[in-house]
Amino acid sequence: MDSLYTHFEGIKRYAGSISWGPLVVLARGATLSVLRQVQEGQLKIVDENDSVTICGQEVPSGDSPHAELKVYKESFWVRMLLFADMVCLHAGLSPSFPPADTAHQGLRRELHARGLARSTNTLANSRLNTSAHYDISNEMFASFLSADMTYSCPIWRSKDDPKHEAESLEHAQRTKLTRFIKNARIQPTDHVLEIGTGWGSLAMAAVLQTGCRVTTITLSKEQKELAEQRIAHANLTDRIEVLLCDYRALPRPKTELGCYDKIVSCEMLEAVGKEFLSTYFECVDKLLKKDGGIAVFQCITIPESVSSPPFLSPKDSPAARDPHEEANRTHPSATTPTRNPPTSSAATSSPAATSRPSRSSSPT
Repeated sequence: MDSLYTHFEGIKRYAGSISWGPLVVLARGATLSVLRQVQEGQLKIVDENDSVTICGQEVPSGDSPHAELKVYKESFWVRMLLFADMVCLHAGLSPSFPPADTAHQGLRRELHARGLARSTNTLANSRLNTSAHYDISNEMFASFLSADMTYSCPIWRSKDDPKHEAESLEHAQRTKLTRFIKNARIQPTDHVLEIGTGWGSLAMAAVLQTGCRVTTITLSKEQKELAEQRIAHANLTDRIEVLLCDYRALPRPKTELGCYDKIVSCEMLEAVGKEFLSTYFECVDKLLKKDGGIAVFQCITIPESVSSPPFLSPKDSPAARDPHEEANRTHPSATTPTRNPPTSSAATSSPAATSRPSRSSSPT
C-alpha cells in the first residue's frame, strides 16, 4: 500500500503536464486499482459511459456495507485522484451514498483503510483547498459581508442592550476586531503576525488603533489582491505586508530576535485539519517571542462527540473542534498560569488569548 500511495503522490505532482484525455484514463485506472482492494462489503460503480465495476464482494452478505456510486462526469476521476477524501465526504450529500446509514459508514471506513480517503490538507494541497473556497469572486463575498469585508463571527450587543436591534453587522464586526486587539495587548512597537488575512480588516484595524506593524499571510490570490488594494487605499502599505504563504513555510522575521511580538488568527484554525493542529501550534510556538509573546485565536468549534456535523463542509472546516486540548498536549507551558493567564478555550464569540510570562506585563 505504501508503494501505491507513492504512486498516487507522483501522479499528483505531474498531473499538470498531462493532457486531459490521458489524465482521465490514468486517474480512472489508479482510482479503480485502489477501490478494487475493498474487502468488506460491495461498492458498485456505474461510470459516465454506463459501464459497471464491482469492487469488493461480488455478492455482499445482508449485514455488510454496500453502496452504488454513479459517475456523471469524467472529471470525477481526476478529482478522486487529487482530493479523494473530499470527494468521498461530499458524496455523502448524495441519496445514493447516505452518510447516516451505518453500512455506508462502514464502507467509507474501508476506503480510509485502503488509503484512498486520506487527508488532503497537506502543504502541497492546502493552497488548492483555500482557492476552491475563496478564489471564487470577491464581488460574491462583498454581496453579503459588511463594508469592512470581515468574514468571521462578529460580537453582537447583548439582547438586553436597548441598542441591540439597531446594531449593524459592521459595528458588531468592529467590536470583535477591537476585542482581538485588546486581548493581544498590541503596542505601537509590536510586529504582529496574522495567520489568515481574509480581506485585511483585522490587520488594518490593528494598525489604525495601535500604530503597530503587521505581516499577514493568506493562500488566496484574490484575497491578497483585494486586501492589498484596501490597504493601499487606507495609506497603510508601509505598515502592512501581505504574503501568499502557508504558515508551515513562513520564515522567521528578519529582526533581532527572529520572532513576532504577537500572533493573531481569526477563524483560520478550522482550515488546518485535526492531524495538523500540533504542527500549527509548533509553528506558532517557533514564531512567537519567548518573553511576553501573546497569541490570540478565534475558532468555530463543535463538541468532540459530534463526528459529522451537518451543514459544516469538511473541506472548509476540517478542524472545527476546540484546539485548546491539542495546544496543551503540544506545549503544556503555553497554558501554565502566569501574571497574564490565558483563557481556557477558544470560541467564535470571544477571541481567546494564550500568553507567555513577561517581567513587564501587568496583571489582568
